[in-house]
Amino acid sequence: MNNLIDIYKDIIFKLLLTSNGRTTDILEVLAEEGLQLIVSNQTIDHELLGNGETTKCILRESHILTRESKFILSHNYAKIYPEFTPDTLSEKIFKKKEGIGSNIKEMDIISTRRIINYGWRESTNVVNLLNEKTQIVFDCKDPIPFKEYVVSFEQNGHSGIHLIEYFNPNILFLMERKVKEPQNLLVK
Repeated sequence: MNNLIDIYKDIIFKLLLTSNGRTTDILEVLAEEGLQLIVSNQTIDHELLGNGETTKCILRESHILTRESKFILSHNYAKIYPEFTPDTLSEKIFKKKEGIGSNIKEMDIISTRRIINYGWRESTNVVNLLNEKTQIVFDCKDPIPFKEYVVSFEQNGHSGIHLIEYFNPNILFLMERKVKEPQNLLVK
């Protein structure tokens, strides 16, 4: 069974790191259970735009875990620019601390994602979106896969959300455990 996991390891992480669709959907399929978002920190800041003007941004740190087994799948950093994000989405994200991707999907908001960077980082080189060194909430000595991207909406042409997601490489162990504990596939 380990060989099967090894064979698909590259494919699984390539999908996570290069997909410009909703990463949460991929994580949900891999975990085979519902996901939960935990927002550990959310603050308001201001950022200077290229035209010299200042805009408000919401800085958010969160992680996604499985509902039942409480396995941490990813540690995420986001900058949300309310000026360039649909009002209803900004309100849900800020006031209720709800998930970004799940609300985009639920509200059927048209958006595009553009990957800026992806790859693997040593745990000692993990940074947030302010380029500050930080620590990941899951325990890992191996290099950590990450994806950095922006989400744009139909208005203004400026990206409304900037994210970096660090994925727990131990998700393969979660998958292996589920493969070893197969569900009863017989129809009665």
